[in-house]
Amino acid sequence: MKFIAHRGFSRRFAENSLPAFQAVIDHPCNGRSLIGIELDIHLTSDERIPVMHETTVTGHNGETVPVAHCTFDELQRLFQKKHGTAVPHVPAIEEVLDLVGHRTELCFEIKEGPYDLNRFSRRFAAALGQYRPHGDVVVSSFSFEILERLRLPLARFDLRYGYIFKTIKELECLPPRAQEGFDLLHPRYTLVLKHPERFPSNGPPVRCWTVNDAIAIKRLIACTPTVPVEAIMTDNIDLAEQFPETII
Repeated sequence: MKFIAHRGFSRRFAENSLPAFQAVIDHPCNGRSLIGIELDIHLTSDERIPVMHETTVTGHNGETVPVAHCTFDELQRLFQKKHGTAVPHVPAIEEVLDLVGHRTELCFEIKEGPYDLNRFSRRFAAALGQYRPHGDVVVSSFSFEILERLRLPLARFDLRYGYIFKTIKELECLPPRAQEGFDLLHPRYTLVLKHPERFPSNGPPVRCWTVNDAIAIKRLIACTPTVPVEAIMTDNIDLAEQFPETII
């Protein structure tokens, strides 16, 4: 079985932080049963792309502030106010790309938010243009609309696209063209266990999220003769040592 580090090695380090990503690169299974990093990105009001999961932060007066309404520097200050200096800063996408340097796959989840998607696509394209993906970048989202709108401005890059969903209904409600147009499907792992017939072997490869339990992993492995489970996202990448690809 192959594994993807959910927000980096988030079981041991602060999620979506440079130390969490470095730990994946340095892990002994990287490049074998450990194949990539999943990370979350948005757009700030000054058109920077931060890597963080939350779509809002707490303002100075306790109010909820969308990430999209903060400058990048303001976001840093509010993040540190909440988490303290013990938690690393929110990295910009350029820092992550410089750190990773094609040493593992990057799986970007595009977060929804009140930002301008056209501006986001320009900034994301600029970052990818410097990185020059060669099949080692996945772009995914819970939003079909976001993925559809990104395809044209990112068409010059060698990318794969994945749809993330929590329920079977979300998958079934997609337009027919969409159900056949994704390179990858990212379901909650329990959907695969409960509804394996919804993931035929001739369909898109499946990357389940987020599995931290060895028993659940064994059950997913048992599905693989008929369900195209390609990889599992996990907070604990040491599971990649328990389930090396060579024994599957």
